Amino acid sequence: MHGWGGKPLTKTTEMLRDKLGDRISTFAFDYFPWSLYWASDKHIAPCLAQYINDVSQAHDKAGGDGKVVLVTHSMGGLATRYATLPADKVLRVITLGTPHLGSPLGGTAAADLRETLLTHMGREEPPGASGGHCLAWHEREAPLLEGCGPLPPYLPHGVTISQIAGDITVDRTLFGFHLYSLPLSTDGVVPVSSAHGYATSGVGPPSGAKVQSRSDPCRADFAMLYAAAMQINVPTLLFDYITMQDLQRGDRSLAVNGLSLAAMLIAACGHLDLPADPKAIDQVVEMIKELPAAVPVQPKPTADASEVRFDGIGEFSLALTAADLLAHGYVNKGNLYEGPDAPCVRYAHDGHPLDFSVESPSGRVLAISNSSGDKTLHTHVGNIRANSTLNELRTAFSGHQIEEHLDHDFGQGTNGVIVNGPGGSIAFGLADASPADYTTGRARITYLNGVGIRGHAPTSAEDGC
Repeated sequence: MHGWGGKPLTKTTEMLRDKLGDRISTFAFDYFPWSLYWASDKHIAPCLAQYINDVSQAHDKAGGDGKVVLVTHSMGGLATRYATLPADKVLRVITLGTPHLGSPLGGTAAADLRETLLTHMGREEPPGASGGHCLAWHEREAPLLEGCGPLPPYLPHGVTISQIAGDITVDRTLFGFHLYSLPLSTDGVVPVSSAHGYATSGVGPPSGAKVQSRSDPCRADFAMLYAAAMQINVPTLLFDYITMQDLQRGDRSLAVNGLSLAAMLIAACGHLDLPADPKAIDQVVEMIKELPAAVPVQPKPTADASEVRFDGIGEFSLALTAADLLAHGYVNKGNLYEGPDAPCVRYAHDGHPLDFSVESPSGRVLAISNSSGDKTLHTHVGNIRANSTLNELRTAFSGHQIEEHLDHDFGQGTNGVIVNGPGGSIAFGLADASPADYTTGRARITYLNGVGIRGHAPTSAEDGC
């Protein structure tokens, strides 16, 4: 998940897939249109929570265990905390440069530097966007700025959070000789203390989440830094002297912040490049490999659309309701004699071979009819289908109650059979034949009429109502 002002972490997902192969499936959550707003915004945290739940359920339905690992960058880590996470499904949250204690570039005082950063990113802060404002630096348990709401809540008990901080050091050289180094202790936007600040960033002690902290150190050459600073119009005179003093005092001054922002542009572990820094990715891969091996996806067998059971056909069962049918795109067509308010109505879907008889007051499905006369339908028991003989049907269902309607009493002057079993009844139409063929069982099935609850099997006379 990307951060403030960012775009989907496509490169990160590609690198993780390359290193972990089919051990993982990767998904990139995209909230780019709202990424300049605060992490708790209704378009960010709640949507992320739903997205995580959807991914987990999809993996579960595919035969996996539904477990997820969240890799987040910058404000994305805070959005993860604001989201309502399913603790039993989230194995680990990995944050890359997440400002748990804010950023020196947040708030009102650093608006100019923040605008410089946005210009470099090709973005412009829209009116009312609160992300940059709410990312202001705050000390342990101190509240966020006015209008930003409560501090991000801690993660659920048992979830491991692994914090990775970018840590830039600037090297000062002269004619190829190393003079000294300026340890900035930041990725250019988020100080190491903030990226490692989860444990002190909420109200009270963490709620049982396991906390790990790591760094991704990198170096930047001052000569290249000077050029980068000029590129973004950050003052560079007296950088060395003033910045060294401020760093020794722990003061995040304008000089330190300006130098840090310039360093971010050229350092491999700089804030914007941190999610795709190979060293950071290697740490993420190591953390994922530490987890218990994922349950391999075991594809669940899909329902045979042509299989007829006592309680349903294919994916459809007699346990469905009118509301379920509407969700599948079926429409109340009324019945032959009355409109859609009749006590029993037919639900149909253009282009679909099955119709449903529904009891209007209760909304329960009474029968599923093969209204198209589909001859590919076959029974789960005995594989009885169109052109099977009556004798084959009798043998297949010998342990069930069989009703044979052989006196042209199956409806519209036809003959047929109803087999009653657990959960419902199956209706079969029979072709015209001689009495001897019916007696010996040589008569053949024309097609399967459908299934229904006991007493509502769809015959040629009616569809189950």
